[in-house]
Amino acid sequence: MVKRLSSLTIAALIGCNGWSILSMLTTPQAHAASQEKVTTLNREFLQNDQYAYNGYRVKEVGKPDIYLVDRGMKRYITDRDTYNRIFKNRDGVLEFQSLHTIPNGRNIDQDMGLIQFENDSFIYFLDKDATGKPMKRWITSPSLLNKYAFHAEASVLPQWMKNAIPNGAAIR
Repeated sequence: MVKRLSSLTIAALIGCNGWSILSMLTTPQAHAASQEKVTTLNREFLQNDQYAYNGYRVKEVGKPDIYLVDRGMKRYITDRDTYNRIFKNRDGVLEFQSLHTIPNGRNIDQDMGLIQFENDSFIYFLDKDATGKPMKRWITSPSLLNKYAFHAEASVLPQWMKNAIPNGAAIR
């Protein structure tokens, strides 16, 4: 299924305004299943484990907040709509007694999501750099789409925008 962005979204993406980039998609993504299948690990998230869990969604036992472990940091997913737009479902979320030992990264918010460019098979994660500006991160393989539980479908942007959005670290 091909997704399109509105002209307002394209203007926002190239910096004409600070509007939410992905909240204005013209075709909504399929929502993740509301049922959550989690795996509870009866231990704390240890400091030396943080990179081993890259790509996994994690949470603390008894708490609703879900994080994505990305580059050794936990990234809070700010709301259900953002989660459902980026991830296939809630299956496979790992539960830990505590996540306090893993550093916090930038939140994953409504301006982030999966994008693709016209006539291009590569899928990117639209992310933000340290200053909050958009950047694209290439998802290097289909197996990583599965590991991260990302949707296989992405919002399609015009090809000319590919060079307008800076590259960030690839998701490997």
